[in-house]
Amino acid sequence: MAAGMNDFISKPIDPDGFLGVIARHLANDDAPPGAATAALDAPDLDDEQLDGLARLLPPARFRMIVESYLSTAAERLERIESRAADLDYLQIGREAHDLKGTAGNFGARRLQLLAEALESAAKAEDAVLIPILTSQISEASQAAWEKVRGRLQDVA
Repeated sequence: MAAGMNDFISKPIDPDGFLGVIARHLANDDAPPGAATAALDAPDLDDEQLDGLARLLPPARFRMIVESYLSTAAERLERIESRAADLDYLQIGREAHDLKGTAGNFGARRLQLLAEALESAAKAEDAVLIPILTSQISEASQAAWEKVRGRLQDVA
């Protein structure tokens, strides 16, 4: 209970009982949203975060850092997709943790929350959730990167 457990399903699993527990929790409006659920409402890009970074750096340095972020983020996404295909939980967790940090630094809020959910799924060795989150991360990455690239056009 201290860790947040609020229900259980005993073995052997009865399909009707299992679906009843799931339905009960999906209908519970008071349940706190997880990172993946919260990501649905999060913006692709937090402009204030990126604006703050732009104010701290000369334009050329800002451009270089953002371009480096975009390049390494694409490589990280490829590694996540590869590790997810192999269900390499340890590496998925590490890559998701790094993605969570870098996405947050650049204001990619939806991507940050999805990476947090992927990190948790990897720790739980959740073979069902990992491919779903990986797909959502791919979509969120493309959306965030497009907005970040748009912001680079505003830099002198």
